Parts: sequence; structure tokens; C-alpha cells
Amino acid sequence: MIGQKKTNMDIIVPTAIKLTGLPRAASAPSLLPSVDTKTIIAPQSITLKKVLNTTSNKLNEETKEANEETKEAKEETKEAKEKTKEAKENTGKKSKKTTKKMYIKCFNCGESKYANLFSKNQKKKKQSKCDLCVSGKNITSLETKDNLDTKPSNLEPASSADIYIAKLSKERVRTTTFDATHTYFALASKEEKRTKENTKKVSKELKKLKKFLPLHENASIFIRFDKFKPFLMRALISGPPDTPYESGLFAFDVYVPPTYPTVPPKVTLITTGQGTVRFSPNLYKEGKVCLSLLGTWQGPGWDPKVSSLLQVFISIQALIFVENPHSMEPGFGGWGEGATKIRSMITNCKAMDTKKNGRVSLEYMITQCKNNDQTDNWRGSDPAGTIKKFILAATDCIHGANKDVSKAKTNEETKTNSPDSLKDIEVDYEFFLNNHFLKIEGKRYNARIHAGCSAWAMYDMMQKPLPEFQNVIEKHFEIKSEYLYKQLSKLVAGDVILPHRQKKLISTFNQIKMHLNLDNMVAAHKSKPVQASTDKVDQKESALQNKTNSKSPNNTSFESLTELEF
Repeated sequence: MIGQKKTNMDIIVPTAIKLTGLPRAASAPSLLPSVDTKTIIAPQSITLKKVLNTTSNKLNEETKEANEETKEAKEETKEAKEKTKEAKENTGKKSKKTTKKMYIKCFNCGESKYANLFSKNQKKKKQSKCDLCVSGKNITSLETKDNLDTKPSNLEPASSADIYIAKLSKERVRTTTFDATHTYFALASKEEKRTKENTKKVSKELKKLKKFLPLHENASIFIRFDKFKPFLMRALISGPPDTPYESGLFAFDVYVPPTYPTVPPKVTLITTGQGTVRFSPNLYKEGKVCLSLLGTWQGPGWDPKVSSLLQVFISIQALIFVENPHSMEPGFGGWGEGATKIRSMITNCKAMDTKKNGRVSLEYMITQCKNNDQTDNWRGSDPAGTIKKFILAATDCIHGANKDVSKAKTNEETKTNSPDSLKDIEVDYEFFLNNHFLKIEGKRYNARIHAGCSAWAMYDMMQKPLPEFQNVIEKHFEIKSEYLYKQLSKLVAGDVILPHRQKKLISTFNQIKMHLNLDNMVAAHKSKPVQASTDKVDQKESALQNKTNSKSPNNTSFESLTELEF
């Protein structure tokens, strides 16, 4: 029989032939010599080893060749990556240089504009369009320029808010160099080297400001910092809408001390009318800014872990430039405090209430209002007699008065009333002081701010713009010119409650109209056909505009006091 045996290499090798059936002694050695298994197996094992050796050598050679090929491929990929990096750097440098200087002509409107006003996809096209034309906000095109009558455009014109953002989006935070005109320049020049932590903190704050500062035609904040001393800054804050500071631009000098952020920054107002205007109870004519965040007013103070420069600037715009700044005067209920002035006035009136009927004479109420008047800090001065007129206008508090006296409309009508008729008039002092006095004072207080804001935060900024903010100031008033005309016309009509301040407002308004050429703009606007607006707000504005245009600002008569909303 032939058996089979497997080696460790799993190769089948035939075993030696064995003779069976014969005794060992009876075997014929001559005829069948003894067989050694080694003599049969040895030749086969030698051949297998040779085969295995040759195959392994071939495999080794092939792996070596593969390794060499992979190395060559890796080297080629490295070289290719280096070339692509160099190409990207070169193209990036070229694109940066070209975007600053390159102009592209818009296929739609035909105007040559900066390359950064075109999207990447539009730049690749032969007939590229600017962003305004793509968004449909640019009404001017090559077709409409040639055929304005035959092909009316359905595209809506870009709003002033969109234009404001488009033109001033890159003006939020920029570098400059300050000189001795900066309030804190001398203090900064005496400084020694700052710590790395302080410089890193200031740089992080500036990056945040660039991202999160508000930018809108109604309320914006712009920052300039010294490129050699970034801790020296200047902020330009626009007054929010529905406040006496609306459309005005107020400049603040800022200094970040070396111990920042453990210590708050220092801020000073420089728009003060050369030290003559006190714009708010929190903005002194000397430039002091009263804010709890800065440690200059009571309330929640500076927190090094949370507080930031962004918080300071937004707090000034939101908490100081408010709708009724008179309420922030000490003792009038602002900042969460009690109205102590009102209480003291009520106690004084109670002492004079001999009849114990809750009323005092008109003359005594006039003296109380004069002594507590914060409009101009007159301390008893009221040359136009407006306080008496406002008390008489509060008909729900007047007792024993003739109807003709309480409904007096002009100065001449009040002069004709005899003193005897006024002596009999009594005022319900508690109801008047709680419901009318603060509203009256608030309107008079705002009339004073209107005159100062138009003179120094508007016209003076137009005439003498700060060099570092010149582009911002020019674009701000240029874009808002039409709205400025409506705003100032409305203020002139309403500020008759404080006549001597109204005169200053009228003169400033005339100067602004000359500077911005508003009269010609309004005349051109009136010549165009205007569609009837269904919006109630637009109807109110047009009615107010017609009312102000019908009366000359210089000859504005005193409105009916009974119609004023107290």
C-alpha cells in the first residue's frame, strides 16, 4: 500500500514502499535490497526547499520594488502639495492686490465698481452683475436708462437702511493715530510696557467689537483705535430713534488702563459744545460720563469676568440716550430711585393748604414749579411764562377758573386776563404733580436737548468732522438727509413750548438745510408724482409735513394748550 504524509508546509509527499507478508528472516536480500526512506525522501525535500527559496526571493524583490514605488509616489505628492501651496499664495496675493485697485463694470447698471461689490460667481462670468443688481435693489440699469418711459422697472429701490449698511459696513472698527487732542494721550504716553495678558485682552475686545457693534441707520457705533497704542480709542455713537438725540453723532474718548479688565475703562464725552451743553443728567458739559458700569454712578458696577468694552458702548447708547432723560435727574424717579422731588413739592403744598381741600393757589404752584425746574437750571427764571400756561392747560386740575382763561391759546390772550381772575384759580396739587408736572418738564427738557443736539451733534459735525470719522460722518448725514428734513421740521413745530430754545433750533435747521442742500432736494421730491400710501405711519408723516410747511418756522404760533398730550 502506498501511504500519504503531510509536512508542516501542507505539501503531500509519498512515503517509502514497504514489503509485507514475508518474514524478516525469509526475505531475499539479493533480490530486494533493504530500502532506506531517507534515500527516497531526500531528493524531494531538496527540490521543495529550492522552490520555496526562489518564491520567497521573488516576493522580497517585489515588495522592495513596491516600497520604492510608494516612496516615489509620496515624494511626488509632497512636491505637488508644495506647488499648490505656492500657487494659492501667489493667487491670494494677486487677488488682494487686485481687489483694492481692480474695478469691474456691472453688466446691468453699467457702472464701474470695486471688485469687492461683486460675488465670486459673478466675477467669473463675462457679464458680471454687482450685488445690488443681483438682489434686485438697484433700479438703474442699461435698459431703464435708455427707455425709462417705455420699460418701467418692477424692481424696488434700495432702502436707506440697506444703503447705510452697504456703505459703512467696513467702517465699524479701524485703526488711526491719535495726537494730543485725545483726552488721554498724555496719560498713555507716560505708561510703561504692558503685560501680555492686557494686550491679548484688548485685542480680543477689538475683535468682538468688529463683529457685534450695532450698524443701522437708526443706531450705530463706530470705533477707532491707535495702531501703535490700541488701548487708546475713540467712539462715535449715533442717537437712537424716538429720543431727543436722534440722528446726532456723539464722540467719546476711551482709555483702557494697564490693569484692565480688573478695572473698568475711562470714558469722556468730547461732544459738549465746547463745554457749554449738558446733554443729559449722565453727560456733563465737562465731559463726565455717569454710568454705574464705569464706577461713576450708583448701581451694578464693573465685573471683570463678564463686563467688556462692548457692554460699555451699548450701555451708553441704550441707557443714557433715552426717550425721557429728565426722569434721570436726581429726585425725579430715574434709575429705580423714588421721586423725592415730587414728594417734597407735595409736602410744601400741604403746608399751604389752609382749607384742607387738596388745593393751592395758581401763584404758589407756579413758584413751586419754577424752583424745581430742571430745563435750564434757571432756578426761578421763566421769561416766556410757559410754566403758567402749562398749569392752566391741565384743565382736570384747575378749579374756579373761567373757561376762557383755562383755554388760552396765545401769549396775548393770557396777558388780557386780569390778575384778579387768576387769583381765584386753585390747583389740585397732588393730582397735577403726579400726572402732569413730569410730562411737562420732560417735553421742555427735550426741547433744550433738541437745540444742543442739532447745533453740536449734527451741524458742527458736518462743518468740522473728526478726521478719523470723516467718511462715516459724511455718509451718515448724506444717507439720512431726507429723513433729517422731516425730523427737524417736526421738532421745530413741537418745541414752541420753549420759545428761546426753538429760535436756536430754527437757526441751526436753516444752516443744515444750506449745508445739505435740503430745500432743492425737497423741491425735486415734490415735483415727482407720489403714489397714495395706505400705511398709517406715512399718512401721519405727510399730514405733519403739510402742517409744518403751511406755517413759517419763524412765525410759528403757540399751539392750543388743551390739545397737548400731557
